[in-house]
Parts: sequence; C-alpha cells; structure tokens
Amino acid sequence: MRLEEERLKKRRFVFYLGIPILLILISGSIGRSMGWNQAMEKQTKEQKLSDTFTEKEVISFLTAFYTFDHSGDNFTKYQPFLTRKKAEKEEALLERQDTRPKQVGYAQYQSSQNYVRILNEHSIVVFSFVKLTLDLLNNEGEVSAKDIESQLTLKIHYIYDKKAHRYRINSWKSMDTE
Repeated sequence: MRLEEERLKKRRFVFYLGIPILLILISGSIGRSMGWNQAMEKQTKEQKLSDTFTEKEVISFLTAFYTFDHSGDNFTKYQPFLTRKKAEKEEALLERQDTRPKQVGYAQYQSSQNYVRILNEHSIVVFSFVKLTLDLLNNEGEVSAKDIESQLTLKIHYIYDKKAHRYRINSWKSMDTE
C-alpha cells in the first residue's frame, strides 16, 4: 500500500510540475508565432506597396516631361505624376519663365534605361538614363539645329501617396553638369 502511495505522490508531483512547464512552452511558442506573423505581415505590406510601382509609370512620366513643342507647355501632361507640393513649386517656376531653357524649341522622348531602388515602403528612387531628340533655337527663336540626339541622367524620388494609393514624384535632379 505504501508503495502505491509513493507512486501516486510521484505522479502528482510530475503532473503538477509538468503542467506549468508545458503551459509556459506552449505560450512561448504562440508568442513567437504571433511575432513572426506580424513581421511577415509587415514585409508583405511593404512588398504589396512597392508592387504597385512599375517602370511603366516612370516611362509615362519621362514621355510627358521630355516631349513638348515649346519649353514649358508640357506641364499639364506631367503634373499628374507629381505630389501636390512639387506641382505647386513647378507651377511657380513656370510662371516666372526664367528657369526653362529658351534654346530648346521642340523635344521628343525616345527611350530610357531605368534603375529602381526601393528605399522603404514609402520611398523609391529611380535613376533614368534618357535619350531624346530636340531642336535648338537661336537668339531670335528660330530653329538653328534640328533633331539633335541628346542623353541625360535624371534622379527621380517617388513617395507613396496614401490618398491616391500610388507613388508620386516628390523631387528630381539632373545628374548631368551644365
């Protein structure tokens, strides 16, 4: 009888000690699993946002930006690609008319090589090597050279517009020296 009581005591001891240990292991496993799921959700969200950005958008912007009959008359074509703040800034520059080159009368986008770098889920930088043809004007505004092939490099910074659910251009910079 005494042997049976000792076995019963050992079983209770193992049971009462084993249950808390088992619960701790299970709760730790669940906690890690939830943390892993949250990390995966964030990574998936970042991937989904950057998946909405395509090279087609870059080409559409470059086409609108580098195709014009007279310098500055293309603003309405490329304005939809800009953030509100950048569009206001560009509009102010156009009103002054002293920042646009006066020696270019006509330009036509030809092609580009675009290299996309995703900085984070809200910010993308694109380096574009652009080929275009243009007509040069003399001081009187007459065409002095026609269909000149030109190449330039443009760094474009896109940020995600939550309201529009798309990336818009926040800034750009010519990487060529003048």
